[in-house]
Amino acid sequence: MNLWEFSLSVYGKSGVPDACLTLQNSHGLDVNLVLFCLWLATDSRCLAGAEVEEAIALSNAWRQKMISPLRALRTEMKEWPSEESVSAFSRRTDFEELRNKVKAVELEAERWQQQMLTSLVGRSQTSEDNNLRGFSASLDLIAAQSKSCERAWNESIVFIADAHSDDFGKKVRSVLSPFQSNR
Repeated sequence: MNLWEFSLSVYGKSGVPDACLTLQNSHGLDVNLVLFCLWLATDSRCLAGAEVEEAIALSNAWRQKMISPLRALRTEMKEWPSEESVSAFSRRTDFEELRNKVKAVELEAERWQQQMLTSLVGRSQTSEDNNLRGFSASLDLIAAQSKSCERAWNESIVFIADAHSDDFGKKVRSVLSPFQSNR
């Protein structure tokens, strides 16, 4: 299963979209990077620290130039029509169709980001990561880049891992749970 298929399979499970939004909106984490690390961990693999940093840099640039502007536009369009709307055209009955097209382009840009991340695996060595310590270290690097210092995001990540499989969720929980204060 490739990264995109993995992402679609877990995202389609109940509660996962909310967990992803929590990671993104409350903790500032790049969900595609988190899904990438989870995907690698499903096969007990991880990238080395330098490759994780490269993945973060590539993702940050792509998100800043492509995904964030599309997301901002789509989000703003939810509030239209309003007095501050671009024009009366936002009052058209087919306006939601245009917003859905923006959403589709945003989703396609996210798929491209995942392809970019997957290409790193092809040109880098992945390490065996049976105990998921590399996975945990990768999450720390991602969180540090996003300025999310606290590990409050663990619960959402474990929820997504559980959506993949109970066994995988237990494995992820075991490596992240020492950092959780509420467990």
